[in-house]
Amino acid sequence: MEIDVKAAANTQGAIPKLSWLERIGYGVGDLSSNLIFQMTSNFLMFFYTDVYGIGPEVVATLFFVTKVWDAIFDLVLGSLIDKTKSRWGKARPYLLYGTPAFIISGILCFSTPDLDETGKIIYAYITYFVLGMAYSLVNIPYSTLTARMTQDFQERSLLSSVRMVFAMLGGVIISALTMPLVDMLGGGNPAKGWQWTMVIFSIVGGVLYLMCFMTTKERVVVKEEKYRLADILRSIFKNKPFLSVSFSFMFGLAAFGIQMAVVIYYFKYYIGREELVTPFFTITSVASILGPMFTPYLSKKMGKRNASIFGGAISAIASAISYYGGPSNVEIVFISNTISSIFSMVPIAIGWGMCADTIEYAEWKSGVRAEGILYASFSFLQKVAMAVGSSVAAVILANTGYVADAAQTPQALEGIRNMMTLIPAALSVLSVIAIMFYTLNEEKYKQILTELKSRNQ
Repeated sequence: MEIDVKAAANTQGAIPKLSWLERIGYGVGDLSSNLIFQMTSNFLMFFYTDVYGIGPEVVATLFFVTKVWDAIFDLVLGSLIDKTKSRWGKARPYLLYGTPAFIISGILCFSTPDLDETGKIIYAYITYFVLGMAYSLVNIPYSTLTARMTQDFQERSLLSSVRMVFAMLGGVIISALTMPLVDMLGGGNPAKGWQWTMVIFSIVGGVLYLMCFMTTKERVVVKEEKYRLADILRSIFKNKPFLSVSFSFMFGLAAFGIQMAVVIYYFKYYIGREELVTPFFTITSVASILGPMFTPYLSKKMGKRNASIFGGAISAIASAISYYGGPSNVEIVFISNTISSIFSMVPIAIGWGMCADTIEYAEWKSGVRAEGILYASFSFLQKVAMAVGSSVAAVILANTGYVADAAQTPQALEGIRNMMTLIPAALSVLSVIAIMFYTLNEEKYKQILTELKSRNQ
């Protein structure tokens, strides 16, 4: 494989710094993604069980089946990205052409047509399937842009941090505005309120993706070569840094998925104060912005791996402490989860930069460079984790006797409490353990770029 002259210049240190316009333009792409991602993570299970009237056991199967399909679709999409040729590059065209599906599917998923029980289930499956694929159609190409915009080790870390700041800003918007908008736009009709709230968020998200398309540029260009699927799979499984960061993300996102899915149940039934849902989401989402903001400093001082371990460990401890909060000392819940929100973002922000670095590692190790497939594999593992996390939450609700809008059994309340506290803490510990096996530091990365340049001259 031959690296383009632009990419070759990168290995010599003559890598142009990105402008802040382009960094911010890239970042708003994840703001867009998170208007949808945070809505589905935070509210979709509650929307299905308490608004649309689908049982939690049905939701558990729905989440698992659709997410597994999404993961498989991501691999197919990744292969298409690697084969794409256009005047805009490999990834950016998908931001342009995938945006309409992204908007429409988001609206349909939070709509409630008047159907019988079977019809509701079929509709939920179809719309959530479509939303998952539409989300992938823009988000997977968007993620590959990190590796295609620059090969600078620290610039990638900064890009990932900027991305996460905007991602968390999306979380703040969803957290602070969703419930007030549902009440205001619904006029006493929750179903109408949820639909119109999603109309707003979906359209805004679509506009932001178009802004990302217009302000970014793909600079890292490689000569096209065809690889067999076996070569690509072998490259992935030999890529130990990639596997390390992927499994770390898996456990981290499983923790996030379980906790976010149960927050509204936790405050409504365990704490007994549903009005605290919006303040909790807002405060923790604002806190989440702080992590990515100081992540570049931690990454530079401690190295990506150690900074990720540090953030994950603090997050796990804080989540465990939140177990001791309750109706009589709800301040513990807020304080511990605020701390956890800040530090949990450190490994996530760093992780995207780590994943980008493993692309050159894969090329150096096996001769295969396939950004689309690598990021699709990264997304595959994440979505499997999210599928398991969301499904586990629904299964626990179903198996502990949860009944919508009713007094809950002690078993159901304890299940909700554990999903909010101890289970995310345990998964965060596993995430820290996984990232301990990541060995690709800045010195090694620079050596890899130099060797790739020499190899391909």
